[in-house]
Amino acid sequence: MGYGIYLKARVNKQGKSALFYKITSGRDKLHKKNIGVLVNPNDWNKRTYQIYAKAENTVIYNEKIDAVHNLLKKAWSLYESETYDWEEMVSFLGGSKPDMDILTFCETIIKPNETESQYKGVLEAYGAVRKVLGRELEFTDLSERTVDICVKDWKSRLRSASLKTYKYYFSIIINTAYKKKLTPYKYEPQKKWRKSRDKTNKKTGRAFISTSTPEQFLKAIDDSKTLLDIEALGFWLLMFGMRGLYPTDLCNIHKYEWEIQLDPPQSKLFHQRNKTNEPMDIVYSYPFDDLTHKLRGWLEVTHGYKTNVKTGKSFLRTKEYILSKNEKQEGWFFNGYNKVTWGLFTKKLRHLNFSQMKDARKTFDTIATTLPISQAVWYHLTGHELEGVKKAYSSKDWTEISEQIDQAHEQVLAKFNIDTIYPKLIDKANKMLEEQGIDSKQFNKNWDCWSSKEFETLNTEY
Repeated sequence: MGYGIYLKARVNKQGKSALFYKITSGRDKLHKKNIGVLVNPNDWNKRTYQIYAKAENTVIYNEKIDAVHNLLKKAWSLYESETYDWEEMVSFLGGSKPDMDILTFCETIIKPNETESQYKGVLEAYGAVRKVLGRELEFTDLSERTVDICVKDWKSRLRSASLKTYKYYFSIIINTAYKKKLTPYKYEPQKKWRKSRDKTNKKTGRAFISTSTPEQFLKAIDDSKTLLDIEALGFWLLMFGMRGLYPTDLCNIHKYEWEIQLDPPQSKLFHQRNKTNEPMDIVYSYPFDDLTHKLRGWLEVTHGYKTNVKTGKSFLRTKEYILSKNEKQEGWFFNGYNKVTWGLFTKKLRHLNFSQMKDARKTFDTIATTLPISQAVWYHLTGHELEGVKKAYSSKDWTEISEQIDQAHEQVLAKFNIDTIYPKLIDKANKMLEEQGIDSKQFNKNWDCWSSKEFETLNTEY
């Protein structure tokens, strides 16, 4: 058991052999690697792990060997102290740096245990802290003092949401290092690091809106300058119209069953809300069935396939297009929630000084509270957890309460003037399509919601 540097027995045509390091623990735990140095066997001192001074490039090679030796000592110490397990130690040895720094630590220890998006957040937080400190981080920087310095800077120039995100991911770095006994400090949230929710947009100076009115939505349509703005408003309206679902709900809808009704043409989605797992039997009809098709069409214009003028080949324009599958009759087209992908539309809403995606639900809830309905109907309508509300009903009772839920849904849409808002949204989109040289009439014909004939070909499950 232990570690060492040794000379490989095989000699090349120049009479030199490669130096390797080896670290072992037990019968089945062995790791070795070429350190990238070739040396004449007569010039190698295996006792001191050095090349004799008479050999060429001695100083350079010995410095490299010393760096590897120090890395081995550090790795073995971490393994013997049970700070690292075998795999973590081997991963650490894979790094090219002679001593561990924060980036090496993140790469070898945090990355294997986090999702790609989580690890990206960790690296962004590291970069944000490095920007404040003006240098690379050391383990001594994983301290309350560093958090104090960074939070003070972030509060002065960042939104509260960004501050919260950076704190969260920096805490992952700190607490992972704490668990590995590389820092004595354990991150715990403190009141002094809180920042109240932003009341004004730093760019526009105008107040943020947490819920919206029909008048504000119409103004946002008027203020829209690009088809991307219309897409953002369209997604917001879709979440509102589907009884206040979140993007994560929209992206999981394909997992649930549908009941198709041909006259009038509509369907009912038997969905479970992602956050609470509460059942939501949602009537899905015009204009929201039409809106999903229009959104798919708009996405194709802004994010779809584009032809390379020189080669004639098609390529995928941008990542947001994964929201659409580009096959008209494939059913519900959202596929997997990704915060980064939806972030573009969030930015567009912010630039329009309109409420954010999640606030579509708040708006729906707010309107629903004004309706003269029972507590049970309200809970089912909005998909909240049914605390203190009877969950089991007889078939007759459920039919009656289901009808009340559907009626309440229609009343919320009516209060938001959906019959006025939706045509206005489509008109603005058509105008933007025409400005891009796209025939809006043909476009809408291609992307109209399914006809009754098409309904007949659908399965009741997607």
